[in-house]
Amino acid sequence: MWEPVRIAGAAVTGALTGAAVSGAWNWGVSEDAKVCKDEPGVCLTYYPLYALVLAVAIVVVLVPVGLWISRVHPLGLSVPACLLLTAYVLTCSGDWLNAPGSPSVQLTWPFVLTCATGPALVATARVRRLQVPALSALGVLIVVSLFARA
Repeated sequence: MWEPVRIAGAAVTGALTGAAVSGAWNWGVSEDAKVCKDEPGVCLTYYPLYALVLAVAIVVVLVPVGLWISRVHPLGLSVPACLLLTAYVLTCSGDWLNAPGSPSVQLTWPFVLTCATGPALVATARVRRLQVPALSALGVLIVVSLFARA
């Protein structure tokens, strides 16, 4: 398979994963807000927990399947790397990619592009002549997101 197609497939996998997780999380937050809007005191529901479990299931299913379809091999290396990067990006994005005034992860272009970047760079790193730039870009992504949280 052509390398740019693999890289694009990995990027689409990351973007779809980010969009699906955003939808699941926003559903949980909105349902929680609906149930608790008339409660004067502390209101605890299971909706955020359901959303978290659903988000984890989405990541655990979409990332390996998307990388397998895109043929980003070796899967034994690329899947764990992409799972860790996706979890890292989604965790960090809760602080610095939210829409203003919203407690939920919003489906914005920066969010989707950030989710797509990790898997695309992992797929790019398997091209021998692009390994150093791709791994350098991954390092920059991780360092920048660390400082963006502060």
